[in-house]
Amino acid sequence: MRQKLIVFTGAGISTESGIPAFRDSDGMCGKYDAMKLASVEGFEEDPQAVLDFYNVRRKNLLEVEPNHAHLNNMDLAEHIVRQSDIFVVIGTSLVVYPAANLVRYVPREIPKFLIDPNEVKGGVPQGFKHIKMRAVEGVDELLKLL
Repeated sequence: MRQKLIVFTGAGISTESGIPAFRDSDGMCGKYDAMKLASVEGFEEDPQAVLDFYNVRRKNLLEVEPNHAHLNNMDLAEHIVRQSDIFVVIGTSLVVYPAANLVRYVPREIPKFLIDPNEVKGGVPQGFKHIKMRAVEGVDELLKLL
């Protein structure tokens, strides 16, 4: 019987287009305090830092093009996730919405895996097996499990 394997990835698709990953240790959050940059309090404390940060991001976006992996419509994504027989999350912090909300549509009864070497803020979603490895090694481990 043929099964539908759905793989949900994170910022790795953007880095291939030249956009730095936001939460990597060498990414934007490593250089800036994201909570300050994304809050009124941060702007009030240091408006120039917030403006500089977003100006760099906007400039970067003018220099790159979306790749075909960026074309994932949320209504269609939710429909596809509901149809999955196996669901795998790789390389996302699961804190960026609306995409992180997709795990809510995964059928409860199917095998679910999260491949990430780090602890997950807010915990691993219920029913997911956490493979605490980087993507390449984690996929190798996943293949052994499947």
